[in-house]
Amino acid sequence: MSYVNRTLSYLKRNGLRDTLWAIAERKDQSGMDVWQRRTLKYDHAVKRSSFFGEVKPLPEEHRPGDGECKPFTKPVLTTEEEPVCFSILVPAYKTKQAYFKEMIESVRGQSYQNWQLVIADTSDTDLLGEIAESYEDPRITYVYVELNEGISKNTNEAFKYAYGDYVGFLDHDDLLAPDALYEVARALKEEDYDVVYTDEDKVSSDLSAKFEPNMKPGFNLDLLLTNNYICHFTVVRTKFFEKTLLRSEYDGAQDYDLMLRLLLGIEWLRSGGREGEFGLFPADYLKSKIGHVPRILYHWRAHEASTADNPQSKRYAYEAGKRAVEDFCKQLDWSVTVSHMKHLGFYRIEYHPDIFSVREDVWGLCGRKIKNGRVTAGPELDGVSLFTGMNYHYSGYLHRAALMLDVDKAPKELIRVPKGRRKLTPEERASKRLVYAPGLLLKEKK
Repeated sequence: MSYVNRTLSYLKRNGLRDTLWAIAERKDQSGMDVWQRRTLKYDHAVKRSSFFGEVKPLPEEHRPGDGECKPFTKPVLTTEEEPVCFSILVPAYKTKQAYFKEMIESVRGQSYQNWQLVIADTSDTDLLGEIAESYEDPRITYVYVELNEGISKNTNEAFKYAYGDYVGFLDHDDLLAPDALYEVARALKEEDYDVVYTDEDKVSSDLSAKFEPNMKPGFNLDLLLTNNYICHFTVVRTKFFEKTLLRSEYDGAQDYDLMLRLLLGIEWLRSGGREGEFGLFPADYLKSKIGHVPRILYHWRAHEASTADNPQSKRYAYEAGKRAVEDFCKQLDWSVTVSHMKHLGFYRIEYHPDIFSVREDVWGLCGRKIKNGRVTAGPELDGVSLFTGMNYHYSGYLHRAALMLDVDKAPKELIRVPKGRRKLTPEERASKRLVYAPGLLLKEKK
């Protein structure tokens, strides 16, 4: 979808004033925040090695015999160096053959060899099956599914054949960077995470360009409640996914719904289901269970039919995302109203009567200080001062200036706490949340 068409779509939804601000933000480098400035150094040049590694030959004892590939195999390459096996689940449906081959080759080119690729194909031809079997790789499990019941049920069908310690999710036309599984495995070696996610970018349909890098922070509950920033590439401990699976009523936002339900499960186990303790989501604890690899290891292919390039192509996905957030809040008995923001795929949560009354895990709110239309001070996240120097009308990198998100700290004059709340200990502050509220602005004198 062209930039012009996307601009017209935005104009239709949000009106002329907001559209003009959005255009100005796209062009005005002086008004960018720190996160946006980082993307200016992003390497747009594409090399084939960015998408496909060198395929290493399997040891002789693991090669298929008689040119056949078994439909179900056991782990074949577990070693002391590669103890974790990843089962990558791919629901496929009438995938363009060139895209399908490139997806498979990006997995086969992994520097980390202990993986299984499970493809659940609901196409009405044998073409994808012939391609999958032509590789004669016992780590590729191809399953033909006669009835196409949507992405969630098709992914769940693929899971029936998974044997890995962790499952990962890969769209049928997307690509993994050659060291994606290696970097995830390295993170798991350092910490016994239940979930690990990486950064991602988008690539053109012909792989001639990379763009829109999504450089994510560490696990951030309030950012997740406004947008599925975790998205790709994500792996989940198999025993956890076995308890949740995907829900077809959230197709289009099934990965968002899954992440929110996994979060509830992790919190339930931590609290033991005890009343008064469930729903606190200690920040320090969650970061020991949900890990982030700060490298772009997933390439999301953008073409006319994908939400990567054409948000309007799957408007239902954003409705499903809204319902997923509503369901999460309902499970916690939070009194809220969830609504769409002007940017598709982003949500606003209003707490009733206010966030402090609803959530015990939030100790304070913070905002920004502005002067002459510019942000002069703001909170910090991952060692970066957010939004400083940017035009306060702009929404910032991936619209984060317009979203609620957890931050590490902020100048005292920018923080608001409920009246009568006692002073917190350092331990409580590490466990609870300071939340950035985009509407909280403090104006300096000119």
